[in-house]
Amino acid sequence: YSGTTADNFGFTATYDDAGNLYAGGITTSPYTQIPDGHYPTTPGAFSQTYNGGIDLGFPYHFPCDITLSKYSSDGSTLMYATYLGGFSNEFPHSIVVDKSGNLIVLGSTFSDNYPTTIGCYESFKSGNADIIITKFNPTGTALIGSTFYGGSQSDGLNESTYTNYFYADNFRGDVIVDTDGSILGVISTFSDDIEIKNGFKSSKNQDIQQGIIFKFNPNVSALQWSSYVGRDNDAALYSIDKNKNHDIFVSGGIAGTGLKTTSGTIATTYKGGKCDGFIAKISSDGQTLMKATYYGTTAYDQIMSLEIDNNDRIYVVGQTEGAMPVK
Repeated sequence: YSGTTADNFGFTATYDDAGNLYAGGITTSPYTQIPDGHYPTTPGAFSQTYNGGIDLGFPYHFPCDITLSKYSSDGSTLMYATYLGGFSNEFPHSIVVDKSGNLIVLGSTFSDNYPTTIGCYESFKSGNADIIITKFNPTGTALIGSTFYGGSQSDGLNESTYTNYFYADNFRGDVIVDTDGSILGVISTFSDDIEIKNGFKSSKNQDIQQGIIFKFNPNVSALQWSSYVGRDNDAALYSIDKNKNHDIFVSGGIAGTGLKTTSGTIATTYKGGKCDGFIAKISSDGQTLMKATYYGTTAYDQIMSLEIDNNDRIYVVGQTEGAMPVK
């Protein structure tokens, strides 16, 4: 078990080269239910006490901090556990560990005082909610880098009425690490003034949600490149991976005919329904959309997870309410 006598929920997990397990979730205040409901943080951890949370109305009515725990490979030892957050609510969408054993968290925050580091890309929150990227040292005692990333509207939340379909779909994003330690991530945004840099798609229509892909340097002090992904209709990005040539693959969901597809793919036109899944291939520098395809039926479809194997084959997992072709 991992938790407290206060409510807590698991969101994401990963592992490192030694086989250690990392778990990320959310925990509410110990004083909202039982006074001893403190999450079992460890001595010396970055944040050993609850930082705060606010009832912001459904689906953000659960006051919470992020909680992160590292376990030994056999599950017998809690190596570290820490809170992460500000006075409002935070949510961890995805975590990954780099080759040096540093834990990287991609998530979203409503807190103006979310912990950032000196010299980070952005030390203040820009909109209602912002994307957060935070990097811990291997012992969980200090931050190597932590930054906001956002515009004047909601960022880091999947709030489209088309792509937000099942419970907790608000909190879907993904983060990976490049060979040089740079941080690559995908998530969703409503802001049309979030910084887009050196990407293949630099603007979007107002009042629609788009997916966003970005690359930060290892200590999140600089945005190397970013791009919107989508076109004329609501879209969301959920998953990212790369092949041996460092080409980037992403997947998600899109409502309508707004995807800029390419020839020679499975489906160049929208199949129909509430939304379709899609897969896109992007150059390693973020400047070129190399391939893009719809993947779905005439009913609701989305692709929630994508991974590339050692032979550069693409695997996806998703949801459908239609008659998905099988082979």
